[in-house]
Amino acid sequence: MGREEKMQSTKFVPAYACWLAYFCAIASVWLTFHYPIYADALWNGFAAHLISTVCIFCFSFYYSNTSIYDPFWCYIPITLAIGWMSKPSQPSQRAYLAVVLLIVWCARYAIQFPWTGWLSGISHEDWRYVEIAKKTGSNTPLYWLASLISLHLTPTLLVFAAISPVERVFSRDAASSLPFNQMDLLGVVVCLAAILLQHFADTTLFEFRAKAYGSGKGLDYKSNSKKICQNGVWKWSRHPNYYGETLFWLGLAIIAYAGKTEVSVTNYDHVRDWIGAVIILGFFRVSAHLTDQRMLKNRGDKYQHVMDTVSPLIPFPTWLP
Repeated sequence: MGREEKMQSTKFVPAYACWLAYFCAIASVWLTFHYPIYADALWNGFAAHLISTVCIFCFSFYYSNTSIYDPFWCYIPITLAIGWMSKPSQPSQRAYLAVVLLIVWCARYAIQFPWTGWLSGISHEDWRYVEIAKKTGSNTPLYWLASLISLHLTPTLLVFAAISPVERVFSRDAASSLPFNQMDLLGVVVCLAAILLQHFADTTLFEFRAKAYGSGKGLDYKSNSKKICQNGVWKWSRHPNYYGETLFWLGLAIIAYAGKTEVSVTNYDHVRDWIGAVIILGFFRVSAHLTDQRMLKNRGDKYQHVMDTVSPLIPFPTWLP
């Protein structure tokens, strides 16, 4: 649903190259789990995540299109989860529950907003990438350094921070896992609520944009309308889909916490339990601010009124800034 644009250096990436990029990325994860770099499961998963990111970056650089990375944050967590689950002789029911939630979360994106790279290739890039190119120069060494650090590695680190608490669930054998409890139920409710929130928010936005811009293909590339969506949950939040993303990772963190077999007393364990959800919240708050500034530039005082009266992330029927 993000705006797509085209800069001078943007090149077309054929569908076969998109498939090959993700085949290489997933294969690198499999190889890292099959031939571990680290004995510790968490850090080996981290290594696998980084190596697969570099694989995608190589394709982004070769084809001069950073948007090859766009679906990476959605698919690779499932690959990591399966890699971790391959280690215990019998994964726990909690592990299967967590991976099913990840698959449902990913499937929501794949079905509702299928990536064009799989079937027809990609010829545009996210508007945020274009903004960075304006500051660094399109297709310059500085741009590609920024692409590697800010547009590839940084999102990877954010997602890994969010999924890292659940590693204990995926890597633990069923015999050493706690039975389901009320915390698990809470985590499932939070995850499903997050997925539904994102579904309804994005559906409402898509319908609004189709009405505002006209029906047909290419809605992501049209931005001539000055109208602002304030239907459904968009009445109460300027970025409900961002909030839903944060809520989903919080739900998985709750499930991970429900499976802890010992009471942690170290700061590291407490940080690991919740820091991912906190970081994701901070990231999407920053993303919301950047989107607000873009909307303010394009829609002026009308959007300033929305900013003054509507919550940035958490849906509230009334908002006092």
